Amino acid sequence: MRVSSPVKRKPDRSRKLVAVMCADVVGYARLMQRDEVATHARIKELASGIVRCIEENNGRLVKSMGDGFLMEFGSVSSAVSSGFAIQEQIAEKNAGLRDDDRVLLRIGVHVGDVIVDGDDIFGDGVIVASRLEGLAAPGGMLVSKPVYGYLNGEVTRKLVSMGNVDLKNLDTPMKVWQWLPESVAVAPPERPVSSEHRQSSRPSVAVLRFLNLSNNEEQEYLVRGICDDLQSSLSKSQLFRVVARNSSFSFDPNAIDPQQVGRSLNARYIIQGSVRTAGPRIRVNASLVDTTLATEVWSDKFDGEIEDVFDLQDQMTAALTSAIIPEITRAEIERTRKVRVGDLSAWDHYLQSVELMQKMTENANREAISHLHRVLDLDAEYSSAWAMLSRCHITAVYQLWGDSEEEELKLAIDSAHQAIDCGPTNPLGYDAKAAVHIYCREFPEAILSAQAALKLDPSLTSAYSSLATALAFTGKSEEALEICLQADHISPRDLDRSQRQMAIIIANFVSGNYEITKQECQRYVLIKPNWFGVYTFLAASCAFLGELEEAGKAVSRLLDIIPGYTRTKHEDRMWLQRESDRQRLLEGLELAGLP
Repeated sequence: MRVSSPVKRKPDRSRKLVAVMCADVVGYARLMQRDEVATHARIKELASGIVRCIEENNGRLVKSMGDGFLMEFGSVSSAVSSGFAIQEQIAEKNAGLRDDDRVLLRIGVHVGDVIVDGDDIFGDGVIVASRLEGLAAPGGMLVSKPVYGYLNGEVTRKLVSMGNVDLKNLDTPMKVWQWLPESVAVAPPERPVSSEHRQSSRPSVAVLRFLNLSNNEEQEYLVRGICDDLQSSLSKSQLFRVVARNSSFSFDPNAIDPQQVGRSLNARYIIQGSVRTAGPRIRVNASLVDTTLATEVWSDKFDGEIEDVFDLQDQMTAALTSAIIPEITRAEIERTRKVRVGDLSAWDHYLQSVELMQKMTENANREAISHLHRVLDLDAEYSSAWAMLSRCHITAVYQLWGDSEEEELKLAIDSAHQAIDCGPTNPLGYDAKAAVHIYCREFPEAILSAQAALKLDPSLTSAYSSLATALAFTGKSEEALEICLQADHISPRDLDRSQRQMAIIIANFVSGNYEITKQECQRYVLIKPNWFGVYTFLAASCAFLGELEEAGKAVSRLLDIIPGYTRTKHEDRMWLQRESDRQRLLEGLELAGLP
């Protein structure tokens, strides 16, 4: 222990307590590499604006370092007011510019003791402000707990708590607050944009720390584990951007303002919730919030038993992921209905194709293909769009749409390969390839492709459907039904469950369960009345059950969809692998009256 000297010293006048502000240009090296002259001119103009703002707030520019600025203020409120003014001024200048042309600043503010050496300042006050600046969102300002303590209510209402954060070389975490100007959320006007900007139209999703409502603080590891796994699982879907946990987990779950959090993280959706344990029982409550409207899109609760913690986390993660992804997709499709056609981004066109595909008509299919070509005109590397395009063409082949079956099949195959080439880790490409293999009766290859998709994303229920369909066509009905049951458990609210239901129909037919086959077919046609294949199984099942009138109605509907269809034509278009299953279906269709 160090003992203080009893000798009196003169006050150290090289030290003083000040509010320190550090600011830094985001992506300076990238901007300079892209256009050195223009970037230098913009930053020079930006520096002039900074000097005016700090002088108006009785501050001083200590030094400028090309892409960074160090400032000091005699009062905390002056420093924060100057930060507001600087960022709002920059946001106004950026309005109407492309993302690639914008110059953004990060700002950190701390109040502390500094060493004065001539015109320069050093010490912990500067170090902490610099660390805060590095963590601030582009266009935003991060302030420390000591700064927040000096501010009044009117100013504090503009700040959102980010909870405790770890700052490099500091022993204990520090509580911090963040601010972003309202104008940061305003989209630039429509103009030709880069691939990077187009991709940004896809929504970002942030998983926030869940609240631990249990009295036992030791359960915090379980709460963190569920959030970590959920964040990781959502990232695998590749449909949405998922904000890094270092940013999203920094918010205090006790004080969440959705719109502030959305602006801070540039996230269109946030997922928040709570975990409560009582003895061996656990309940997880979760909600999905649209940050642009501050409205709850979805909420639900999930119950479980704490026996094996890792199994429990896996179960909770699967349940949450499979519920959340369809809900985000629904919300996004609804949002595109309010967007003018000229303002549609690549992501918006992709979503419209998803909705059109569910209608299962030739016109809707062609319109979906048109939207997907628009996506690929904007971004030729859009893997998910290539996968959906393959799905559209293989559906056209099944339904006998288009002038050439061979050409449609070639387009489906090529698009599936493009999806995988553009996104080797995108499960949708492998799922699309599985669908192509099924059509080509390459069932072992279809099974391998579906399994590859599920390895990349265990919550991709369409891949479970592809796997189940391939198994059902090969006569492995029990395995197929088990896969379908697993998918239903994972995702009971799919946007489109029809492929999985078709696998259930096929599996029950090959097992001779004609009553269940009939019931499942009747449920199916209520959702997809234009899929001709279902009527072949409905007609045959009703015929074997002795319900010839119902069988005849199914045949009539089949002939409405494909005029002139016959048993001979169907014999060439059956995917049942076992000869006994093939002959049984043809026998049923003969009994039902198909010519």
